[in-house]
Amino acid sequence: MVLSSGPVVVVAATVLATIVTETVMYFWVYSTPSFRAVRDQLETFQQSQDPLVPGSKPKGKKRLEREEDRLRREVTREMGRLRLKQGVVLVGAVTVLYRSLMPIYSGTPVAQLPFEPFKLFQRVTHYGLDGPITDCSMTFVYTLCQMAIRPTVTMLMGLGPSRKMQELMQPATLGAMAEKDS
Repeated sequence: MVLSSGPVVVVAATVLATIVTETVMYFWVYSTPSFRAVRDQLETFQQSQDPLVPGSKPKGKKRLEREEDRLRREVTREMGRLRLKQGVVLVGAVTVLYRSLMPIYSGTPVAQLPFEPFKLFQRVTHYGLDGPITDCSMTFVYTLCQMAIRPTVTMLMGLGPSRKMQELMQPATLGAMAEKDS
C-alpha cells in the first residue's frame, strides 16, 4: 500500500529543513567578517586582473605571481575553516531529518516507480521494504530531495557563496588568471 501523501511530506520536510539550515549557515558562516573578507579579497583580485589584455606583458609579473600564490593560500585556508562549519551544520541537519522521518515510513512505501530500477539502485529505492521491487522507500525520495531541492532552495534564498565567488574559488580559475597574465 502506497501512502499518497508520503512523498509530499518528505519533500515538504526537506524544503523546511533546508530553509532552516541555510538560515543557520547564513548567520554562522556567510555573514561572518572572515567570510566577507575572503569574498572581498577574491573580488578585488579578480577586478585587478580584468583590465589586463591576454597578449600584454604586465610590468610586475613576479609580483602578481607572488600575490596570486599568497591569495590562493589564504583563501584555501579560510575557506577550509568556513566549509568545515558549513559541513557540520549540513550533516547535522540531514541526519536529524533522516532519523526523524525514518520511523514514520519504516517498511512503508512512499511512492510507486513506473519501472523496475537497475540492480545498482534497488538497495536505495527499495530500502527496508517488502513487496514489489517497484515500491519506493522514503530513503530514495529523501536522497533525491537532498540532491535536487537543497541547491535550488539555497539559490532561491540567495544564500551561500555567490556563483561568481564559487568560480573564483576554483583552483582552475586562479590558475587561468596566472596563464592570462603570462
